[in-house]
Amino acid sequence: MNPITQELNTIIQGSNPHIFEMLSDMGKALFFPKGILSQSAEAKQKAGKINATIGIAKENNTVLSLSSITKYIKNIEPDNYLPYAPSFGIPELRKKWKSDIYKKNPSLNGKKLAFLLLLRVLPMA
Repeated sequence: MNPITQELNTIIQGSNPHIFEMLSDMGKALFFPKGILSQSAEAKQKAGKINATIGIAKENNTVLSLSSITKYIKNIEPDNYLPYAPSFGIPELRKKWKSDIYKKNPSLNGKKLAFLLLLRVLPMA
């Protein structure tokens, strides 16, 4: 088993063994290599004029798009709908989601949320 997987499984078992028991064999074996997220962040920082590292191309920090497609989508900038969402999610959406979970479930206040273990990427901010 990959050392990253072993580390993640140890963390999950230590935090909540019941959650760990619910994971399938595949779920217990999944992980993101640590390099992918850091390499993506580094490329985003260091890219010059054009960055095409994530399957899209950007020029001057704006996604390149075809007007034959974007002319049909009104009131939303192409930068907000064409790029892939980052692997760790959209930070503003994650914060809103977390806030709503606590608001709708007051009994969870003060408790650490573990429902995003399926992603096995980053803890919620």
